[in-house]
Amino acid sequence: MFSRSFGRGGGIPFFVPRFSAERMRAQEAEEDARRERYFLEQERLRAERLATQKRQEEARKQWEHQESIRVARLREEKKKTKKERYTKGRQDNEDRVKEAKRDSQKKRSKVFERARNGDAAAVKKGIWEDNVDAAGVEPLAGMESDPSFLGQHGGHAGQKETLLHIFSRHGDHDTVEWLLDHSEFLSCWSA
Repeated sequence: MFSRSFGRGGGIPFFVPRFSAERMRAQEAEEDARRERYFLEQERLRAERLATQKRQEEARKQWEHQESIRVARLREEKKKTKKERYTKGRQDNEDRVKEAKRDSQKKRSKVFERARNGDAAAVKKGIWEDNVDAAGVEPLAGMESDPSFLGQHGGHAGQKETLLHIFSRHGDHDTVEWLLDHSEFLSCWSA
């Protein structure tokens, strides 16, 4: 803007303007316009960055929401599957227990039927091989089919009998002794 020159007779420099005042005002206006454009461009870039950040934040929140829904759904499915598995396992166990009880009852009924027929060897075999409890009980024979049976035999409703009762009634003392020796329940009472 200014040029440097040395004046007459001396070495003190002074500055002489090279441009006119009009030209200087034009340059200042141009500089102001350039600064204004720069600031506007910076403002536009900042607004774009903010808009991009806002879109990214919204996308992240939407993804987190979708992810939380997916995780909740997976938890519910896992809980439901676990409950179904538990229920099925429990039902299977109950069915196995019922089947074991039915099987045990069938074996016990066969042994009691053989005892009522007086077959001591078959009763001993059933106790040893089929694990029938020698002290086990069963309803009195004939009580289920004929209610008058109770009155005729001096019994009452719900009365049960053991193998000892049956063999005592038959008078088979050897089998009674054997049953007493092999009955865990009775041996603990006699001790």
